[in-house]
Amino acid sequence: MKLSDAIGMGANPPSWRCYSTRARCNPPAHNGAGFTAGQGAGHVGGMSSRQVYRFQRGEPIVIGRRVLSGDPSGFDASALLKSTSGYRIPAEGDDAAATFLTEFVDAAEDEPAHWLFWIPAEVAGTLELGRYATDVKFMRDGETVLISDPAFIVIVESISG
Repeated sequence: MKLSDAIGMGANPPSWRCYSTRARCNPPAHNGAGFTAGQGAGHVGGMSSRQVYRFQRGEPIVIGRRVLSGDPSGFDASALLKSTSGYRIPAEGDDAAATFLTEFVDAAEDEPAHWLFWIPAEVAGTLELGRYATDVKFMRDGETVLISDPAFIVIVESISG
């Protein structure tokens, strides 16, 4: 399933849908293996800050990682969503509430190459209200080369349902 199908936007979803503009982002993470990945919209340099994304229950959860430098070819990425309390990092063995679908998008005229991670609306609508944590695992040839800093996703009730 492609992101454009998941959110019903056709073949070319608008760029504002690719990254949550409701996030505060950490500096980019360099993997030492050929590329640097950043959080996308709202990226800030300098001191690290906690990434917090806010979504209403039932809307697709969409976050992205832009390629800031280097060659991302040959890398795969995956992400899980796990329930948490506060800003606690869930343990590796904790059950996942959902698995993000992943799509790599090549660079275009004004848009750098990036990975999109999303949970379709029909899955997001089944999640309990509350706080969740995620990180992105980048792999090459089946070996983990980078795990991003964690991001937190808060799911709140929607007014329009």
